Amino acid sequence: MLNKHILFKSLNAEVIKTFFGTIAILFSLVVASRLVDYFDKSIEGKLDSALIGLLILLKIPEFINLLFPICFFIAIVILISRLNADSEIYALYSGGFSKNIIVLCLLPLAITFASLSAILSFYVSPFTEKKVDFLTSSIGLEQKLKLINEGNLNDLGNGTYLFFNKLDGSTYKNILLIDDSEELSIIQADSLQFSFDEQNHFNFQNGSAIFFSNSSQPIQSNFNYLQTSTEREELLTQDSNFGKIFSFNRNKESINFEWAVAIPITLFNLLLIGVYLVQPNPRQGRFIGIIPSLFIYFLYLSLLIIFRDGAVDDANFAKFGLWPIHFVFFLGAGYLMYKDNFATPSNNIFKSRVFLIVMAFLLILLLMWLF
Repeated sequence: MLNKHILFKSLNAEVIKTFFGTIAILFSLVVASRLVDYFDKSIEGKLDSALIGLLILLKIPEFINLLFPICFFIAIVILISRLNADSEIYALYSGGFSKNIIVLCLLPLAITFASLSAILSFYVSPFTEKKVDFLTSSIGLEQKLKLINEGNLNDLGNGTYLFFNKLDGSTYKNILLIDDSEELSIIQADSLQFSFDEQNHFNFQNGSAIFFSNSSQPIQSNFNYLQTSTEREELLTQDSNFGKIFSFNRNKESINFEWAVAIPITLFNLLLIGVYLVQPNPRQGRFIGIIPSLFIYFLYLSLLIIFRDGAVDDANFAKFGLWPIHFVFFLGAGYLMYKDNFATPSNNIFKSRVFLIVMAFLLILLLMWLF
């Protein structure tokens, strides 16, 4: 007779081993992608290169939390596929068990991962996000000033251009400033200094200014001292990579809560789907269920993102938040569980190459939309 304790240890050990192997690979890919994104911004003068390592470090909890569901799901799918491919699942059946025992064996592991995810979502990630927001909002014009060169017309962003002949300490000599952000203005001055608080301040000495307006004649004036100000810019509000996943308006507390609990809930739904979905025969190999499983996961994630963004924008279809998506996938998991326990066995859909090709094509479309 099959020993439940041995079965528990064997199943959990295999899932944990696959989980950590998968999360190591995907974590490396995510970090590499984010590094490329940050280096691009650094080259464009939008990010101090000295902050890249700190930003990556602060983003690690969010990365790991996002990877929990997909890595756990892949580990379960590979486990079930191997049990089928090696005919070990029939030993389970002959011992008087069904796949329900696999769910019960893996449930404590799912609870553990869900608890860790909840801690990251509610306590760690909000803290690190505030640090990231502080760092990204404290850079901008200061960083660009480190990258500009004398004798060139330098782009300061937002339609502002600066030319200067010499930099004396923190004073720019013989400057020409062109501002075309709203209405065109041109300022020529002997010197310019910058100061920063809640705004960027331009402090001009001894010069003249011309202000152009669509509704009136240009206005020209001379000055001994002139100060203008612009709002500080936040440069990393949207990431080039993984922007749809990580970037959204966090002003609504209800959406923040629903997004924080989404991953723990997803883990339990994916546990049921992963156990009952894959039913390849021994000749099909242990990785036959990966493509449809990945499609289901990214469909789940995409729908959560669509409804999350819709709820932020007060869209009618998302007035109930993210809960309908979880409920639909829970019903799907329940149907798979019922089919495995009570329904008459039917033709295995995984035998169809057309089905797998369609799933692969749809998966590519989802990945293109997400990333």
